[in-house]
Amino acid sequence: MKHNEAAIKAGSTNIVLSLMLKILVIVVIVFTIIVIKQKYINVGYDISRLSAKIESKEINLQSLQETYNALADKDRLYQKGKAMGMKFPENTKVYYVE
Repeated sequence: MKHNEAAIKAGSTNIVLSLMLKILVIVVIVFTIIVIKQKYINVGYDISRLSAKIESKEINLQSLQETYNALADKDRLYQKGKAMGMKFPENTKVYYVE
């Protein structure tokens, strides 16, 4: 009889330990899923923030390109030079140095 009681007690202990292990595994899986979802949310916010930054930089770049194009306009430069008393050099007075 004592042998049967010990076997039953050991069996019930194994069942309890097995159940606790299964619960622990489930808790770890749920915790991992929650952490991963939180990371995805944070990455989404980072992507949104970076997209806004990129858009701002593109607008700034477009503005700088327009300014550059306006300043580098040949007709404008010619008129500015003419207003300052500059003139094109004569071909006979141009020397190329190597």
